[in-house]
Amino acid sequence: AKSVISDFIAGRKYDRIGLVVFAQDAFQQTPPTLDYKTLLRALDAVQLAPDLGLPDGTAIGLGIASAGNMLRDSTAASKVIILLTDGANNAGGIGPITAAQAVAALGMRVYTIGMGKVGLVPMPDAQMVESNLDETSLKNIAGITNGRYFRAEGLTDLQNIYDQIDSLERSD
Repeated sequence: AKSVISDFIAGRKYDRIGLVVFAQDAFQQTPPTLDYKTLLRALDAVQLAPDLGLPDGTAIGLGIASAGNMLRDSTAASKVIILLTDGANNAGGIGPITAAQAVAALGMRVYTIGMGKVGLVPMPDAQMVESNLDETSLKNIAGITNGRYFRAEGLTDLQNIYDQIDSLERSD
């Protein structure tokens, strides 16, 4: 996924792009910037929460709220959040729908990407666990914010989705 996101960033020219990562909490890794080299270094440094000794979880609402907070003072004509997740919200003090309503009120659009397959999926530690992807919530978030929901079962799907988002968000 990092390579797909890196390619997406490399294809942008004049867009300020920021990075928020989330697990049990949300973290603003990089504020919106045109310094793509710094952004790519921050993306490359992203690791899974358990690998960092942090509690695992999926705080989708906090991730949206954090991204919205970074974009709220932007004067850009288009304010877009791309939410990539493999799970259901199970952490954080802000629900995803509440966060979606808040960013929609600020004129922001959220493209949601559900990454993964239905059923048993392999984890980095080689164990198999049941996927908990919450497509219904991701579709609702996209609908509330006039965005779109996408489903990616693999890297080829993910690349195609980022290509679609790239074409949807082109402006002079």
